[in-house]
Amino acid sequence: MTGSGKYGIQYASQIVPLCDGWILYGDLTSSRIRAVNAVQGVIGNSYQLTAVPGEMAYDPTRGYLFVILEGASFLAKVDLNTGVVTNILLPAEGVHLAVASNGFLFVSLTENYTWPNETICYIDGTAGTVLGNVSIASYNANAFLACNSAGTTLYVGAEGCSNCTTYQYAFNTATYTLTQQYAASGTYTTNGQDLVLSPDGDHLAWVNGGGNGGSPVYTIFDLFASNINNSYGSWNTGAYPRSAGFSPDSANIGTTNGNDLQVFSVITHSASKPTWFNASAGGVPGPPYNIYDMTRVRFSRGGGYVFGLDEPTYTTPAPATIVWESFP
Repeated sequence: MTGSGKYGIQYASQIVPLCDGWILYGDLTSSRIRAVNAVQGVIGNSYQLTAVPGEMAYDPTRGYLFVILEGASFLAKVDLNTGVVTNILLPAEGVHLAVASNGFLFVSLTENYTWPNETICYIDGTAGTVLGNVSIASYNANAFLACNSAGTTLYVGAEGCSNCTTYQYAFNTATYTLTQQYAASGTYTTNGQDLVLSPDGDHLAWVNGGGNGGSPVYTIFDLFASNINNSYGSWNTGAYPRSAGFSPDSANIGTTNGNDLQVFSVITHSASKPTWFNASAGGVPGPPYNIYDMTRVRFSRGGGYVFGLDEPTYTTPAPATIVWESFP
């Protein structure tokens, strides 16, 4: 189906698109993962969790969805093939995660666990066990994560932190140890919102609410994945960058500044199609405090759709909306 549209869902803050219009989201009111076809308006399966769902990541090779459980020292593993949900024990509450193509994943733990240090767990997703923990000294923040397909390069960015340091590490999958390769700091990282690596492993988008700097200020740098201190250029989202997601072929990137749904070329950094201005319901703060903000943008696994999650930011819980647009 071509065109664009909106599909109302329960209160949610995270989405994982699949194929052909299907999308998974975390229902914060009932602690469930729900599947819906936002394009066709069809409701699919749901999966009960033991706590409120947080960030999610999908392993398409094995059909596993991994879900942070808020306020709990567990990571949920949803087997979409069988519908079985199991919990993986963590040392503390998880915050962010990144899944490699080999079935292993990284989970960053709450900054309160070993503050000011940051602890990251390395997990065998198939076995459901924590293999080892690594620590970053004096990190002082929750950590966004991204990793390459082999799980041998790990990117770490500070959540919601001004002038913090972003790191690139080599990860040894045999000894479970990190070796720092590069670090970047300063206005480059102000109010971190989202961290994503292109499927081809060449481009890193580190989305900061204050922008990555340069001229104009409110841009997302197209960073070299091989060296985060270098950039191919930038995507101009306007104030304030909130989220980004690459297309499966790494040729395009969907972004949002909270209001608009945007798609840019990765090669030219120019718009790939007209911006959907005010795709978010938005609103002005004040009674009944129903202001909305688009907080996540992701491509479908087939690349034929761009999805945005428009969620309430004042009175909650309240319904959220999946915004969709066909591509190209």
